[in-house]
Parts: sequence; structure tokens; C-alpha cells
Amino acid sequence: MKPKLKIFRIYYKAYLGEQSDWCYDDLRATTEEEALRRFLRRKKITDGDSANPDSWRWWEGDWWCGFKTIKQVRLDECPRCGRIVE
Repeated sequence: MKPKLKIFRIYYKAYLGEQSDWCYDDLRATTEEEALRRFLRRKKITDGDSANPDSWRWWEGDWWCGFKTIKQVRLDECPRCGRIVE
């Protein structure tokens, strides 16, 4: 029997000169550690210790980004409109 996938939201902050913005990515994984490993590969992060997400830094185009936190989220379908809601 396959383990059930959960949804993890990984928050990070992006900086461009004087500007900054909060961003997040949702990943499906069985554990938080698996979600972090997938995020590490997806973003091609090479700066920082792979075992310590707080040290992760990477570039997305002109934006310099840094990991902030991860949490498990639950997304449901709205019974009235059918959209996905948190």
C-alpha cells in the first residue's frame, strides 16, 4: 500500500535590489524531509548546507532568494464554487 501524499508549503523570501517579496511553493510528499529534498532539487540550490534549510540561498532570474519555513497545508474543494481553497 502506497503512503498517502501530503501537501507541504515552503515559504521563502525573494529580494531584488531594495524590493522584497514573500513567495511559496506547494509540494506533494509523504514527509517534510522528502518535500525539502524535492524543493532543493527543483530550485537547484547549491549554496548552503543541504541538511540545514535555513542556510539555503539561490537565484531565480534576477531575484536572490532565501528559505524561511515549511508547513503542512490542507487544500479542499469549495462546495459552492468548486475552486481549491486552503
